[in-house]
Amino acid sequence: MNEIRPFNGATIETSRLFLRPIGLADLQKMYENWASDDEVTKHLSWNTHQSIEETKRVITSWLLMYERPYFFQWVITIKETQEAIGTISLFDLKFDLMQAEIGYCLGKTFWNQGYATEALQGVIDYAFSRNNFRVLLAKHLIENPASGRVMEKCGMRYEGNLFKANCKSHQSGLLKCYKITKAMWEENQPFPKTR
Repeated sequence: MNEIRPFNGATIETSRLFLRPIGLADLQKMYENWASDDEVTKHLSWNTHQSIEETKRVITSWLLMYERPYFFQWVITIKETQEAIGTISLFDLKFDLMQAEIGYCLGKTFWNQGYATEALQGVIDYAFSRNNFRVLLAKHLIENPASGRVMEKCGMRYEGNLFKANCKSHQSGLLKCYKITKAMWEENQPFPKTR
């Protein structure tokens, strides 16, 4: 079947992480671990949450979005503790190109431990091995080079820069763009794929 498959509550397991649909049970940790932290949100398109009620509104809106077949949103949890530490999503789907963009954020306490790379690799693997995506894109603000290193570690290739005018006032709006195709991903697999 040569079309993007619906989300259907897909879960992703990596060596240390479990990615699953978010729920209201994640409300407190989402607010504490990343949504209320200015350091986390400073390079993101959305503003820091000022109250837990704001976080609850966001999760509630996502729960409604899950009723649509192509809303790909996961909460990133540590398997050992089951603690929610961030989110990752596939969005801006282009059905004719079998393409999506990946976005992710992680609580500051969990930076520099390989979790972002592991979550991103898990979603890339899901998109190409369990779904039918052909192209994945990702972007980061030039002020946030750590995000680009995560993309490169997962085999994404730098494609160029893009200026986005509607960024937050303290940011340049210059985005670095990355891409990985299914063919690129297949080249890096440890074992040849059976046809």
